[in-house]
Amino acid sequence: RPDYFTDEDVTLLARLGRVASSRLDFALARDQRRRSEQALSASRQKYRTVLASVEQGILVVDEYDRITMVNSAAERILGEPGYQLMRRSPSWVLQQEDGSPLPRDQWPSAICLREQRVASADMLRVVRADGKLRFVSANASPLPPAEDGRRSVVVCFTDVSSERGAAERL
Repeated sequence: RPDYFTDEDVTLLARLGRVASSRLDFALARDQRRRSEQALSASRQKYRTVLASVEQGILVVDEYDRITMVNSAAERILGEPGYQLMRRSPSWVLQQEDGSPLPRDQWPSAICLREQRVASADMLRVVRADGKLRFVSANASPLPPAEDGRRSVVVCFTDVSSERGAAERL
């Protein structure tokens, strides 16, 4: 009979079904992984574009006082490329508006990390590594802890040097 399957035929068909099913599962997982990677790549590109277009300087500083992220406005305001900012401790000096020293534990980022709250400074002097002076308004906000438990803050600052200079001339 042509429409009759032997036990051997049924066993073979069952094996083929399992192989086909596992291959299909593999292909579906691979396609899902590709879609996830593409979505992640698009999200990262969007994130980079947004950060590059913001006029305010943005730094992410971890609890060890290491800069882990920097945008182009921060590079411009601080006078150093991001790769240098991220490789070492800050080379700029923060001072109070009158030029007196601002102890590192009073920096908005340090207060924010220590107290886990938003910390702001209306006017700070930044003495860059090249000796140029900038005035900034800054705030620091805590970020959720990383997977390894490390704490970080995002520091946003605006260069207000030209506004301050205009106010002094009046």
